[in-house]
Amino acid sequence: MSARGAYRRHRPQFKLPRCTDIRNGKIGGREARRTDQISANRIQLWCKGKDLI
Repeated sequence: MSARGAYRRHRPQFKLPRCTDIRNGKIGGREARRTDQISANRIQLWCKGKDLI
């Protein structure tokens, strides 16, 4: 068995509100990582728009 977690794909309908909330200051990046269990690097890529679609 692999030590890595399950491979997940997130739809733009999930990504866009998270990035918008982070940019507007509604939630912090740390809170988004904790609640959605997404890596900091992944959220950073989403918010930069490089992996949004």
